[in-house]
Amino acid sequence: MYHSRDCPYCALLCAIRLIYLFLFCCFVSFLYLCSQNQTSRIMTTLELNAQIWRDMAEIADSEPLMKQLAKYLKKLVAQKSDPTLMTKEEFFARVDEAREEIRQGKGKRFSDPEEMNAWLNSL
Repeated sequence: MYHSRDCPYCALLCAIRLIYLFLFCCFVSFLYLCSQNQTSRIMTTLELNAQIWRDMAEIADSEPLMKQLAKYLKKLVAQKSDPTLMTKEEFFARVDEAREEIRQGKGKRFSDPEEMNAWLNSL
């Protein structure tokens, strides 16, 4: 991996790795100190983030694995989008449809809240 001790590229690479190792150790120490204040050992967002970056560093040299990761991340992002989001126009169109259905007698009427709750619980 290294050409020689006198190679400026290798010296720079070694220095970068040492800096990375130092920063990583500082970050891990910080996480350890923060975790001592927690009552339970649930992974925090910072810990999860650090774990993800460590795992990505392991596969960073492999182009096929990085392509797989990118493909999977796209799937996750697509899952995160909320299917219940709608535009203002769509919302008011649904309200108008519901009003029309009520006018046509398709709506349900309840005489008291308990009856409504019983019907909702049966769904």
